[in-house]
Amino acid sequence: MRTLTIEAASPESAEDFLSVLADFTAEAIETGDSKHLVSVAVTGDREIVELLNVLEEHVSRRGRLARVEIDGQNSTLHPQPA
Repeated sequence: MRTLTIEAASPESAEDFLSVLADFTAEAIETGDSKHLVSVAVTGDREIVELLNVLEEHVSRRGRLARVEIDGQNSTLHPQPA
């Protein structure tokens, strides 16, 4: 099992991600340094692709980027033009 982590800007943003990711195994995590993260457990490459597609759609709809980490690799998802 692998984990994808999303850095949320606020508790509300974390809840927003959780609602979008309802079909995945996701949980909100508040770190000791006031960061808000959403952790998503994925079982394979196909599920990662599905998850990234859902995130890209959400990021584009809300018009703000998202910072994600997969297997220790940081990446940024940018909104796509309509």
